[in-house]
Amino acid sequence: MFLCRYQSDGQQNMLHAAHLKWLLMALLFSVASCQSEPAIVLTQQTITVGCGRCIFDMEDVEGCPWAAEIDGSHYLMSGALPDHNSHESDGICNMSREAVVDGEIRGEELVISKMVLMPAQGIPDKPRFAPDEQH
Repeated sequence: MFLCRYQSDGQQNMLHAAHLKWLLMALLFSVASCQSEPAIVLTQQTITVGCGRCIFDMEDVEGCPWAAEIDGSHYLMSGALPDHNSHESDGICNMSREAVVDGEIRGEELVISKMVLMPAQGIPDKPRFAPDEQH
């Protein structure tokens, strides 16, 4: 290995064991740092929701998925989402809405276990999208 040739076999074994110990510690540290972040639990949290593409301009989003804005960050939503026509004048493609949710932020996704969509405020006179319009 990287040992001086004047060392005895016992010294070489001790140095070899020390190298293995440091290598094992480095490996364990790297595995521990790769663990996924724990979920952030939301309970009766009021958040802003809307279409991930139309309202929040999220990149690489297709269709009109539910999304949320929490503390300036955007999350695609899944789970117990309400039935909703996203292209109605008060729909999530035409305006953001407030919602009270229970759920968990898991990475870049908000997984909803309960969601109450609050009544729309300030419905636009001329919505961006008509109910039958596809985009």
